[in-house]
Amino acid sequence: MKEILKLKVGEIDENDLKQIFDMATADIKFNRLGFSKKTSLDDLIELLSRCYEAYEKS
Repeated sequence: MKEILKLKVGEIDENDLKQIFDMATADIKFNRLGFSKKTSLDDLIELLSRCYEAYEKS
């Protein structure tokens, strides 16, 4: 998964990567599991990309 994200957004520091994965995990737990929805690989990659963008802005 890390390699796919790195291909999409570029090189990412391991600490930043952990923060991005934590953000995505929290989003999935709240927005997906809470409503009994499944997350496809494409959805996960898109979510990680959005989390990366939000993380970079902060």
